[in-house]
Amino acid sequence: MIGYLCLLMSAPDSRDPGRRIDPWRAVAVEQGFAGEAFAPELPRLSDALAAQDGSAEWPARFDLRFGRDSEARPVVVGGAQLTVRLVCQRCLGEVRVPLRGSIELALVRSDAEGQGLPDHLDPVLVEADVIRPLDLVEDELLLALPQVPRHEQGHCEPPIPSRDGGPVEEPRRENPFAALVALQGATADPGKGSEG
Repeated sequence: MIGYLCLLMSAPDSRDPGRRIDPWRAVAVEQGFAGEAFAPELPRLSDALAAQDGSAEWPARFDLRFGRDSEARPVVVGGAQLTVRLVCQRCLGEVRVPLRGSIELALVRSDAEGQGLPDHLDPVLVEADVIRPLDLVEDELLLALPQVPRHEQGHCEPPIPSRDGGPVEEPRRENPFAALVALQGATADPGKGSEG
């Protein structure tokens, strides 16, 4: 298992995870990236949030380390986190959702090479021997986005829609036994029950 790797200032592109790098060289020198990323650097995530009428509390924070695991596989490990604000699908109010992703990836050159990896490793197909470290961060945060965002149970109630589309106050509910009482009163009328 690779240990914690500090940011290697001598390694190429260590300070710019937004640039494309040679992942095999990054593995060889055990290159590390740690820092923050903003919306323009993670455009797919920004677009996904906009599509859900959401926003984020930028920056996203991340830590990536290239190296080899105990089986000598080339891997990238680390994590990413970002708090987003989405529309609760229960009450239609705003809900803060902390996204936290654990990154455990195996770098592979072909689909066949990605077969047979242990469950904790996901394959990343490296094409043209280049990779953008922030793409890995963005992928992890996209996977962490909830499909149906909502507050925890008991923290909100669904709104009651009105005819004009806005919420209205809940109507008073009649006693469900009121009709039964009225029916009993009608059958107990002495003038109607004795005729035949």
